Amino acid sequence: MEWLDDLRNLYKTLGLDNKKIVFSFSDKDIREESFIEDINNILNVGELTSLFTAEDEDDNHSEIEMQLKKAKVRDTS
Repeated sequence: MEWLDDLRNLYKTLGLDNKKIVFSFSDKDIREESFIEDINNILNVGELTSLFTAEDEDDNHSEIEMQLKKAKVRDTS
């Protein structure tokens, strides 16, 4: 699904690449009702629970840990 791929790329760019992005979404962009539900979850919870697989999440966490070590920041979680 192109929509979910775009959201995955958005989250990776923000979280892993640490780039600032403006996400603009208007009523003209709504092609499916699920888009509204996804945007609502992002605004209310900050995530979509089914966006990444468990393997993708592990890869993302590994990447973040590597970046923290590189920046000499301790993980306090």
